[in-house]
Amino acid sequence: MQTSFVWIFLLISHVGAFRFLVEFCGTSITFKTTTSHRAEKYDAWLATIKNETHLQCHGTLIHKHFVLTAAHCIYLPGYKTVVLGSAEYAVSNLVVHRDYKQNDIGLLKLRSRVVFTDFIYPICINLDKNFKRHVENSRTFEAFASSPGDYRLQAIRLRKLNRNNCQSSLAANPICAKSFSTSASCRLELGSPLTQYVRLPRAFPRHVQLGIRSNGSVGCNKAGAYTDLSSYVEWLERTVKRYEETPVVAPKEEKPKQMPSQGIWLYENCSGNTLSTKLRAFIYGLNFEGQGWLITDRFVITNAIGLPDDAASLDVGLAGTPRSYDEFRVLSVFKHPAFSQDFKNDIAILKLNRPVTIDKMKPLCMFTQKKHQESAQSTLPFTVFDYVQAGDHITILEKDVAPINPRYCSYIIGNTIEANQICLQTPQGMSHNYGNRGDLLAKKIMYTGKEWIVVLGIVSYTSKGLQVFTNVIEHTDWITQIVTSNQ
Repeated sequence: MQTSFVWIFLLISHVGAFRFLVEFCGTSITFKTTTSHRAEKYDAWLATIKNETHLQCHGTLIHKHFVLTAAHCIYLPGYKTVVLGSAEYAVSNLVVHRDYKQNDIGLLKLRSRVVFTDFIYPICINLDKNFKRHVENSRTFEAFASSPGDYRLQAIRLRKLNRNNCQSSLAANPICAKSFSTSASCRLELGSPLTQYVRLPRAFPRHVQLGIRSNGSVGCNKAGAYTDLSSYVEWLERTVKRYEETPVVAPKEEKPKQMPSQGIWLYENCSGNTLSTKLRAFIYGLNFEGQGWLITDRFVITNAIGLPDDAASLDVGLAGTPRSYDEFRVLSVFKHPAFSQDFKNDIAILKLNRPVTIDKMKPLCMFTQKKHQESAQSTLPFTVFDYVQAGDHITILEKDVAPINPRYCSYIIGNTIEANQICLQTPQGMSHNYGNRGDLLAKKIMYTGKEWIVVLGIVSYTSKGLQVFTNVIEHTDWITQIVTSNQ
């Protein structure tokens, strides 16, 4: 991604408004000790937080022992490590605000201290309460974005929006901001910083962090909510001091009551071994009809292609219920940032206006842990479903299937099958109701002595007797991030 950027320089009239968490911050050693005016390396303080297999979110180095991020990043599945430059650091403590659902802020304490250099150093955190007025009056900010498949970051400009544009339930009184760019391919990660480049009187300019990316679409051209750090200066200073002095685990009031990363499922209450017990969604809009599946009590997975972007134009009804139309409104539409009109990454998530609670009907199960995901995909058979109507009654039939070679599938349909797609041949004896977009590919597994239905994919398109499914399991990290960041 090529992004031009004009640095924002702000001159603050009084030095007293700046009391930093650590004295050396926001500028390299070279910049501080010479008159060099080379460009600052923003990746010097930008941290990558990852689990065993994937990048999960971003954070910022704010101290020799601490990385700052969103609390909901800390709740993402897996054992976390932090990457700064070319070095990887183990994490000894995870700390979140005790009311993290409304205060989306957290810290990772690193097991070993970071040695500051010209290439790795912390961003500035202003601890002065009077700085809040400056944040409230600010209209433009900096953020750091990547393009799909390219994790090299570029600086971009953001403009402040009215908070009503964000509707965040994860951050109290958030900063709401959106990129000046109209590019949809640019992406901003959960936990990434909102900053300004501040020129101090009689001092060198520094990067100061004002916010943490809390929720919103990862696309740069969409409004996003940022936790306003000026509201948490006391919490930050107190927490850093406490955990720097002692390596013990977090006290009860600071520690999450339950870490979702320890569970096997994205949504725990997803039991049921027949499709008739699963929540199937019918999606309606102006000149649009589609289907999807609930994966929690409030989030629906469906196809991205053809789905309207305007959430207010969509209604959702549920199969198997007396009223299947106009029952739920859609609050948000999240399309995969790398989806394309040639059916690549053809997946989207809808957030409903209220939870779905229907007796004996549950969301689909999704594995959160890599080992379970790999096991589900590597053992056959898979299962597809056919809806056979006889009079007023619909019978759901199950068929065991196995995927076909993706190269052969690509040759037959004339379109490349990607690693995150699955190709199947239409089983014999299927009715005309089979093979619609959004139809389910599942795996039946035994767990705790019971049979469970686990989602593998949804039909993206049908061509020449073959169905191409979006592999939902391969998009688990993205799905988990959207669900966790938009509760």
